Amino acid sequence: MTPYTPGPKDAPGSCGIGADDSQDVVAISHVYFKGKNGNGNPHCGKKVRVKYHGKTVELKIIDLCNACGEHDLDIAIKPFQKLSGVKDGKHGGVNWEFL
Repeated sequence: MTPYTPGPKDAPGSCGIGADDSQDVVAISHVYFKGKNGNGNPHCGKKVRVKYHGKTVELKIIDLCNACGEHDLDIAIKPFQKLSGVKDGKHGGVNWEFL
């Protein structure tokens, strides 16, 4: 899990959904996207449940992460801080699932 600043509403990410880093949003691995145009991806707008060190958040999928491995997540800063207690860094040991 790494922190992420999503594209604003006027420059949305791969799903066509804009947000800011205070919202409960996430970018998932490019592995889950078919082709470059993510707007039609079935994961767009759906949620994932993320667990880390006894804390849990539910996040809306709004983008893809090209640098992420299959199980990696880019999480907006506010929920990233809620889970990790810090604003930056890469954290392993995260469990997550599609809802």
